[in-house]
Amino acid sequence: MSSKKPGSTRDPHAISWKVAPRHGVVASPKSRAYFADEKGLIEGNLKYGIEWGKFFPAVVGGLQDPYAATDATNITPPVDGKIASGERPGAAYLDRTDVNWQKHKVYGGEALDFVWEFSARHKYRRFNYFITRVGWDPDQPLSRAQFEAEPFATFLNTRQPYWSYTDVEMWPANPTTHTLTLPKREGYYVLLGVWEVAETDKAFYQVVDLEFLPDGEGPEGPGAPYELHDMGTTETSVDLMWAAPENGAPVDGYIIYRDGNEVGRVPSLQRTFTDDNLKPDTSYRYTVKAFDAEGQLSPSSNVHSARTKPGEGGGEYRDWKLKDSYSTGEIVRHDQLLWQCLTSHTAHVESWAPGAADGFTLWKEYVRRR
Repeated sequence: MSSKKPGSTRDPHAISWKVAPRHGVVASPKSRAYFADEKGLIEGNLKYGIEWGKFFPAVVGGLQDPYAATDATNITPPVDGKIASGERPGAAYLDRTDVNWQKHKVYGGEALDFVWEFSARHKYRRFNYFITRVGWDPDQPLSRAQFEAEPFATFLNTRQPYWSYTDVEMWPANPTTHTLTLPKREGYYVLLGVWEVAETDKAFYQVVDLEFLPDGEGPEGPGAPYELHDMGTTETSVDLMWAAPENGAPVDGYIIYRDGNEVGRVPSLQRTFTDDNLKPDTSYRYTVKAFDAEGQLSPSSNVHSARTKPGEGGGEYRDWKLKDSYSTGEIVRHDQLLWQCLTSHTAHVESWAPGAADGFTLWKEYVRRR
């Protein structure tokens, strides 16, 4: 039972959800770097490269990892006032205090799925999540004093020494999803996610701006649908199915979303949907929400990715292959994603593959614009 105040209702745009068994995940909340990259306000592809010394909130370099002493020592973490940019000059816009940052609506004490996507992966040691203190000042630069001293969530990789494991064994999954139980807050706060690398002296920094909504004891909406999956695909369609919520208000119907956009609605007794008129050999991401008779929306179901079958001729992009040559701007398929070549080259070694350790300077993930 939540501690909501009488008379108010839950904001349907809130992206956090009540912690309960079998609740689904939500789309990743975009970081400042993502928003700024979309508007061209930071250097190209830097949203993946906000990287500086690990072990925040330490202020010196040369430190050993307290858990894995054989990991690489750190260089000095980013200085106060340049935490959001990781001291990267091309991302300095992220440190500004005169910007009305786009905020994600959440409720304190609920869950938020924080999704990391990678253009290149490294052997990692941990992910830490910090949040600004109660009473922090948004008009002042982000500093250590503005954040709680300890992370409120940590996800540790216990494998060590890192060199005795393969890249695949030590790499984070792509994407990586962490379900965070948010602290109790009201108002504007900043969440800082830090991905610490075992094999280097650096970490990657991502800042997310959150608007914690006041608790409210309004009518409870439906629970989240779950077990969203596909029953098969064709060149131009995906057949979806899901399970009804196990709790919450009675369901009046379901809304189906493709890549974040509504593509259909079905009544409560129908838990299947065929999405058609799609492109061959293309990946799509689906979620489903339930709604009740009053129009209240549930949290999202799990995110399900499905790829249509190749059309005759095998699809419009070739697969990446070792020893093949690639030209600047060319788009290929690899690891179920599309990648765009940044500079002409021949793929002499596996580590030059898109998303691999040395592929960061050769490829960037390509998002098809529709």
